[in-house]
Amino acid sequence: MSRKALAELKALKQKLFEARGRAARDAWDIGAHLVRIRRDKLWRAAGFESFTDFLTHGVDCSRASAYRYLRIAEHFDADVAESYGIDKLRLVLRLMAITPAEERPADIFSAQVRVRGKNGRYRSISVHEASAAQLDEGIQLREEQLSHRPRVRRSHQIRKGTKD
Repeated sequence: MSRKALAELKALKQKLFEARGRAARDAWDIGAHLVRIRRDKLWRAAGFESFTDFLTHGVDCSRASAYRYLRIAEHFDADVAESYGIDKLRLVLRLMAITPAEERPADIFSAQVRVRGKNGRYRSISVHEASAAQLDEGIQLREEQLSHRPRVRRSHQIRKGTKD
């Protein structure tokens, strides 16, 4: 690849990152507006029967998309959204959903996920340094581990038929 093409690629890559950041901030803004509309039940003022009715007919937004924006605005601030992007924040929310609150660090971005390195061995990296693809892989691995974990039975279930 020529130096000129490489320089052009570098410049366009920077523009892509900037646009992604603006899109994520816009998604956060949409979520923040929706949070206020839902919280204050402002949709009622226009005669909608429900928040979902408002989403569908008032702003032509699917429920799934709206709640994706809502969750981003509820859990992160605008600067975090701009820094990490929508895709990574969606994955961080998924990680939060499968990680018990008592196991979650105060700063979710410092949490560790296990990913397979180029040599095939697993290693731990922080959510902050993980790419979206690595984060997705780490979450899938964690979900597999959770699905194979034996369930702990309570003593009264083990002693079925006996009086406590």
